[in-house]
Amino acid sequence: MSDALIKIEGVTKSFGGAVKAVDDIDLEIGRGEFFALLGPSGCGKTTLLRLIAGLEAPDSGRILIDGMDMSAVPPWHRPVNTVFQSYALFPHMTVADNIAFGLKQDRLPKSDIRDRVAEMLDLLELRTFANRKPDKLSGGQRQRVALARSLAKRPKALLLDEPLAALDRKLRDQVQIELSALQRRLGIAFIFVTHDQDEAMTMATRIALMRSGKLEQVGAPQEVYERPGSSYVADFFGRANILPGRIAGRNGALLRVQSPIPGLTFQAPHSGELAEGTGVWIAVRPENVTFEEHGHPNRANGIVREATYAGDVSRYEIDIGSGLVLRVSIPNRIGESNSRPERNAKVCVSWPNAAGILLTR
Repeated sequence: MSDALIKIEGVTKSFGGAVKAVDDIDLEIGRGEFFALLGPSGCGKTTLLRLIAGLEAPDSGRILIDGMDMSAVPPWHRPVNTVFQSYALFPHMTVADNIAFGLKQDRLPKSDIRDRVAEMLDLLELRTFANRKPDKLSGGQRQRVALARSLAKRPKALLLDEPLAALDRKLRDQVQIELSALQRRLGIAFIFVTHDQDEAMTMATRIALMRSGKLEQVGAPQEVYERPGSSYVADFFGRANILPGRIAGRNGALLRVQSPIPGLTFQAPHSGELAEGTGVWIAVRPENVTFEEHGHPNRANGIVREATYAGDVSRYEIDIGSGLVLRVSIPNRIGESNSRPERNAKVCVSWPNAAGILLTR
C-alpha cells in the first residue's frame, strides 16, 4: 500500500505458553480507511489493537505509524487514541471536562483547550449536554463523549475496541451510521475491533478476519463476502451453505464437483487447475438458492425441516440427504406468502452456476 499510515511487520505476541495471541502478522492500514479487525472471541483482534496503541509490546516484529517505528514510543506519545468498550468516562466530571482532560494533560494553552472542546461539542452534537455528568446521559450520548475526548487530541488514527457492544440493537444501528459519517467527515483512519460481521460489513472500507492469531483474509466487504478465500471465511460471513465434494472434471470455465450424494453433481466457476478427485467445497449463499426446479442448473431434491418467518425474509433449512442441509433465504413480498413451502414439504432447490464459490480449504 503506497499510502499506508500503519505498517505491521511480522508482529507476534504471546502471553506465556505455546499459544500465540498474535502470530507473525503483516498488515498495512491506509490513511483515511475505516478498517475493521473482525473475528470471534480469543482470535487476537483486541491484542493487535492494543499493540498498535502501545498498551502491549510485541515479542517480535515492529509497528510503524506514519513511517516511525513505535518500538520505543510509549502509548501517551503515539499519534493514536483509543475508545474502549466501557468508554472509561470520569463520573465526577462534566461532558466538557471529560473532553478537555487529555488536552489539559498535554498542557495546551487554555484558549486552545476551550476552542477544541467547543469544536468537539459541535462535531458530536453534544453542546446541550456540556454541563451534564455521564450518569445523566444515555448510552449513545456517553459513546459520543468518549469519541469527542479521543478526537479532541487530533490523532492520526482512532482505535475503537468494540465501543458499540453495550448498546441495544436499534441504537447500535443508528450509531453505526453516525460513526461512518463522522469518519468520512474527518478523513482520519478508524481501526475498529468487533466480533459482529454485520457491524464490520456496514461500516468498514476493508476488513481483516482473524482466526487463532492469524489473518484469515483481508479485503473490502464485498470481496470477503462474495469471494471468500476459505470455507472458514465463507461460513463466518452470513449463513453460507458449504457443500463438500470432489473434482469430477471441467466443463469450460466451470468445474464439476461430485457431492457425497450419489449421482448429484454441482458446478462452479474456477480458473485454476485442480486434479480430478481433489477434495473441495462449494459455498452458496442462502439468498442465491431458490425453490425453482427448472430455473437453474444446480438442483437438489429435499425436505423442508425448518421454516422461519423473520419479518423481511423467510428462512428455510432443506435436508437434501447424506447429512447435508441447505439454507434458503427468501425476501417476504406482499402476496407471495401463500406460495411458500411449509415444514415437511418436499421441494426442489436450485441455484445458478455463478452463485457457487469453489473453495480448496
